[in-house]
Amino acid sequence: MKNWWFYVLVVVAFVALTYFMSIRPHNKSTLEKFRKNSKLKVGDRIMTIGGFYAVIAEKNEVDYIIELEPDGTRMRISPEAVAVYPEDIARSEALQKEMNSKLEKYK
Repeated sequence: MKNWWFYVLVVVAFVALTYFMSIRPHNKSTLEKFRKNSKLKVGDRIMTIGGFYAVIAEKNEVDYIIELEPDGTRMRISPEAVAVYPEDIARSEALQKEMNSKLEKYK
């Protein structure tokens, strides 16, 4: 019974480890996704969690109306369904162009 402080220390360490390894990163990523969703505007190109590339046609507080590429089919999605944001798409396309230009040298 004289080492009870050790058990308390183990429980506190476990709680702290759980917080810093699981809860805090999840809250941080949720907040970042919320910030990115609030920056989206009509005309932005996105990719949904289903892998569809689309352009935001209408935006309100509850959901988005998107036009799928290339045929322009309109679809309603929730903000949580956005997987890739415009800045990420632009960065990806720039990297793809850079890789293609490097590959052209070897042809």
